[in-house]
Amino acid sequence: MRQRFTSPEHFADTFLTHYGPTHVAASRLTDDGRRRLREDMVALAADTNRERDGSFDSDWEYLVVTATRR
Repeated sequence: MRQRFTSPEHFADTFLTHYGPTHVAASRLTDDGRRRLREDMVALAADTNRERDGSFDSDWEYLVVTATRR
């Protein structure tokens, strides 16, 4: 699946604000810890970025599982 964001920083801010597991993990960190986590996320996005125009474009793989309760 291709994911696009306006920048690596936008990617990090979106996940830190709206993606539950990342948001919860960040909320348990100190201010310095949250700053460092954001910096690491921006660096990860920059390292895996397919674009060179300042935006962030990356192909992601993930597993979708459907369970049936009996």
